[in-house]
Amino acid sequence: MFRSYKLLFYVIPFSFLLGIAWGLKKLEKQSHLPPDPTVHIKILAKKGDLPDSFIKEFEKKNRIQIKHFIAKDDRDLLQLALTQDTDIIFSPSYLFPQLIKSNRLRKLSRGKLQNYDSLSSDFLNLPFDVTNQFSIPISWNINGFLVKSHKIESSKIDLNELSSLKEMKNRISILSNPIEIYAQMLNQNLLVEDWIDQQQEDLVQQSLKKYLSQIHYSNSPVEKLVNDDQYWIVQAPIGEAYATLSKISGWDYRFSKFKSSFNTTSLGVSQSSKSEDKIYQFINQLTESEMAHKYAFYTNTPTSIKELKNLPKWLQAEFIRTIQLNSFSLLTAQRALDTTWMKAVALEAPHLLEPQQTLNQ
Repeated sequence: MFRSYKLLFYVIPFSFLLGIAWGLKKLEKQSHLPPDPTVHIKILAKKGDLPDSFIKEFEKKNRIQIKHFIAKDDRDLLQLALTQDTDIIFSPSYLFPQLIKSNRLRKLSRGKLQNYDSLSSDFLNLPFDVTNQFSIPISWNINGFLVKSHKIESSKIDLNELSSLKEMKNRISILSNPIEIYAQMLNQNLLVEDWIDQQQEDLVQQSLKKYLSQIHYSNSPVEKLVNDDQYWIVQAPIGEAYATLSKISGWDYRFSKFKSSFNTTSLGVSQSSKSEDKIYQFINQLTESEMAHKYAFYTNTPTSIKELKNLPKWLQAEFIRTIQLNSFSLLTAQRALDTTWMKAVALEAPHLLEPQQTLNQ
């Protein structure tokens, strides 16, 4: 009898440990299984907004396949969003008014958003969706200027004034984005919105031609541009700019005298979606701290999730509070998508309408 109890004393713990080992082995085996091809989410995003590395990690973790529809630029994204059957749309905030107006997005089920309270209030209730019925901010951006410190003294960058100086010829590089250029020209009073409304194509074209003759535009990596002795001012997204500053010296990051452009990358749920449970599984993981941290690193864009302290400060949601409110304004694009403006761009700068190069892969 005593021997039987003694035997049980050894057998039961051993069986327990064996069960744990078997369970862990099974989980490990499952984690190496490929995504189930019958279970998928269709996501539309611009190139760089949903990096391959992030997709692979999500697929491996959940065994849910992501079918990624890649838009080459803002116009392409809007066109695909209005015509393509998708589940989730990643979009710059300035395109959301058109998506909402076109009835392409369904209202979000707030009760299914597990991490809604983790979103920083700085990026909620913006004018394009004041109650966040249709959009969830994932990241944010401000387009300021990297400036060669010993060449440029002014704390606020006045491109209108600087580009007219002889010594600044071919020294300024701006982002190769027709919507950003539209915003810059408006801010500098070089473009009048009435010209767009009244379809005064000649005036729009002449103004754009003059502006681009004084400034270089590029979609080259920011680090490459600042290492080129030719440039003293390089427009750059805030995340990429500060990542570059961490590697170089002699440069500062400054904002425009006429306000820099602010926008978010947000996601919405398409009206055509038929995979609601999987959609909210994706959204909840994307807004969970670990995956939000990885997304910020993969895309090099500041997160909208608050209190992710293990990120570099310039990728944290709270970093926006270190920037004076009068330094930036929300980027809008309704008129920039107008045929009158895009026709001028196609005539004067067709390269602006080519697919954008990106590092966020």
